[in-house]
Amino acid sequence: MRAFSVFSAILLLSVNAWAATIIEPSSTTVWSANNDAQGIAWTSVPTDPDSFSLQLANMAVSPSISIILKNNVSTAAGSTMVTAPSSGWPTGNGFQVNVVQISSNGTAILAQSPQFAINGTTTAFSSSVSYSGTSTGTSPGSTSTGKNGAVGLTVQTGFVAGLAIVGALLA
Repeated sequence: MRAFSVFSAILLLSVNAWAATIIEPSSTTVWSANNDAQGIAWTSVPTDPDSFSLQLANMAVSPSISIILKNNVSTAAGSTMVTAPSSGWPTGNGFQVNVVQISSNGTAILAQSPQFAINGTTTAFSSSVSYSGTSTGTSPGSTSTGKNGAVGLTVQTGFVAGLAIVGALLA
């Protein structure tokens, strides 16, 4: 019985080690291999590690793909843009973004996005919204310009863009 309690405690600790969730890319996301930068967004809680690395992976191909996209990403940031690897974006289906901790003991995957596609001909979601009001900032993949109290918002990434539009409309 004691072994079961120790095992349960270890399992509980490993489950609670990372509570963040990747919200972009989602299962409906299609990254364009023609774009240099792509947006990644996540939610986190105060007990999550202060920083992590982002990895692009595809285990559905042979040989599998595993590319570190960015190191020392601030957990509190909630989103970041990543640039294409020096060889360019690989294309196909079955890609995932992994939140990883890299240590001398190896790499631990803390969270994974759903599988998504990277396509060489599809362009990223693009929309434009105008409203009157004030702007408190911009999200990755968006630009904001003010003129006589009006703010124009050009959105270029899926979910992060949607959040920016909803926030702008509610402001």
